[in-house]
Amino acid sequence: MSSWNQVWQNHNDRLGPRTTSAADAWVIAENVVGALQLGPGSRLLDWGCGPAHACGCLTEHGIDVLLYDRSRTFAAAARERFADSARVTVLDEEQLGALEAGSLDAILLCSVLQYLGDDEIRDFFSRCARLLQPSGALVLIDVLPQDLSALEDLRDVVHADIIGAGLSELSSNLGALSLSAVRRLRHGLRLRRFSNDELCALLAEAGLSATRCAHNFKPSRSRQTWIARPVA
Repeated sequence: MSSWNQVWQNHNDRLGPRTTSAADAWVIAENVVGALQLGPGSRLLDWGCGPAHACGCLTEHGIDVLLYDRSRTFAAAARERFADSARVTVLDEEQLGALEAGSLDAILLCSVLQYLGDDEIRDFFSRCARLLQPSGALVLIDVLPQDLSALEDLRDVVHADIIGAGLSELSSNLGALSLSAVRRLRHGLRLRRFSNDELCALLAEAGLSATRCAHNFKPSRSRQTWIARPVA
């Protein structure tokens, strides 16, 4: 399991790493719904859902949302928050493993791929290929390209915060970002980056064909969004 897993298990809003903000999550959800043409009755799995801020937007479109997160903190919070929701189900590991093949229209992985190890990535892609129906799609958001330097990425993230966040949120975001960077340096942790060829090859191994979107579905414009579909 990735060394990042321990960091996320003990996640703290003040110490980072940062989660997707509510405002960004709404934009992401609208982008996903529009790109995949999801509607009433569609089933979407948000893998690594974090605070699950996108749920409100997705359920407004009539989408049935399945949430999964390895972090016990996020999973417990989601179960409490959506306990009375008929359209949102929070899965544990056993329930995730019990999902039927071809039972999902979409799988969303937002700002998570960079924290996974190679074996985890291969396992995840293979699972997605099994769970997606033939017309379904895996959406990978906030993928870090191989040639994106840490400084350029930091500038882009900060710029997105300045444009999109209110003053109080901006201060909190920048604080979490700084502490997250310090933690990465202290523990020697690195964010995983991908060349286009490498990412396509990993997806192809699992039986998925990938296309890069014209823009990232999250405001960090130097990062990328990819949509992968089962190979017929």
